Amino acid sequence: QLAANPATAPLSAEIDAVLAQLEAGALVPEDQIPPGLDLLFGPQVQPYLIDILSRDPVALAQNYDGPALVVQGARDLQVGPEDAERLVAALSGAEALPLPEATHMLKPDQPGLPMATYLNPTLPLDPALVPGIIAFLDRHPPR
Repeated sequence: QLAANPATAPLSAEIDAVLAQLEAGALVPEDQIPPGLDLLFGPQVQPYLIDILSRDPVALAQNYDGPALVVQGARDLQVGPEDAERLVAALSGAEALPLPEATHMLKPDQPGLPMATYLNPTLPLDPALVPGIIAFLDRHPPR
């Protein structure tokens, strides 16, 4: 996601170094965090990032045997369609809800405004999202 963002692409080597340390379970000193990325990699979020980076969603999914709906925005820069396909394959009986125009925020992409769905809370959700969730719940009512 960061490499695809023109504003952060020049920092890719530093970002990769920070991510490598976090993936290894090590905290990153503040002076090693690229300028402007302190909200993403700051000390307040590093324990969370270390934890989340240590988990394999597909391996976790293989141990779940209930109904599951995997929602995927095709314009998601963080989680690609191949990741959603791997989850669906790992989950016994999972259903996929593809949203061809949606970003990671499950809102329709705003061409020419790559961060709009992250920064504008007034943008509506993808119109297929709620009906898709309702249809899934109708097929799999909570117990």
